[in-house]
Amino acid sequence: MLEAYLPWILMALLLLWALIKLRNLERVVDSHLRSISAPAAVLTEAASSLQQQIGSLHQSITLMSTSITEITKQATRIEEIGKKYEEAEELTRRMYNIMIGSYEKGRSGENYLRSVMNELMKIGFVRQNVPIERRMVEYCVVFNDGKLLAIDSKVVATRDVEALFDEEVSEEERARRRSRIVAGLRRKVEEVSRYIVPGVTLPCAVMAVPDSIVDLTSEVVPEAVRRNVIIAGYSAIPQLLVYFLRVHSFYSIREDMAELLERITAIRQELSKLDDRFFANRFERPLRTLSNALFTLQGILRGVNRLLALEMPVAEEEAEAP
Repeated sequence: MLEAYLPWILMALLLLWALIKLRNLERVVDSHLRSISAPAAVLTEAASSLQQQIGSLHQSITLMSTSITEITKQATRIEEIGKKYEEAEELTRRMYNIMIGSYEKGRSGENYLRSVMNELMKIGFVRQNVPIERRMVEYCVVFNDGKLLAIDSKVVATRDVEALFDEEVSEEERARRRSRIVAGLRRKVEEVSRYIVPGVTLPCAVMAVPDSIVDLTSEVVPEAVRRNVIIAGYSAIPQLLVYFLRVHSFYSIREDMAELLERITAIRQELSKLDDRFFANRFERPLRTLSNALFTLQGILRGVNRLLALEMPVAEEEAEAP
């Protein structure tokens, strides 16, 4: 009788053993799922933090690069300003040398002026027959910033000037000649004033006259001043040009100094951005966070490896236990 039920009993025991094995296997699987899912969440969070820190570092490097570029640009402009001063000084020295050499070549005022102008044209400081507002100017001084200074040295009332110093001319005739010369000077002042063009020339122009009639110009000086026209004798023009160069350079230097201070301030501001807090906030903290995240990742990976290497054999031993 018992022998008839023995197969059924063995089958029930086998089924019970299989159920126990499945239960143990389920516990092992659940344990591994919990062990792996927790590090996965930490990994996701650490990866997100890493991405944010990398973006912050990239932004910091870009900002630092921009500051360095701006500083380089400002420094280059400062160097250009220094070269500009050196060029002005060099041109002044060359003009003095030209004036000395020209004076030796032609001592009369007219010859002296012509000789100086010829030499200054060779170095590009003076141009001849320059059009300004559809009018042709005899000479023009060209400054570094492109501005022009018109110079008209055409002789006024040539015959009257010659007769003024003729011993055979009576005093009455000499007085009439003098009046015509003064009238011619007035017209010439008006003509020269038309060479003043805002934005193109300096706010003044030069009218050169023979040295012999400089005394007569005192009567037209008020009109010349009103029209921003400078009257000077032939022999005084070269020296006047040197002073114009110096004065114009001083004004340019004053503007450049303002620009220089502005650029130095800009450099100082850019450098102030790269202080200790900048490097602490933009580099030290992100790098420290990156290091901590890497250590965390390494620890998680070591833990996962231990779980995968150790828990599986233990689970198999538990499942094999009766």
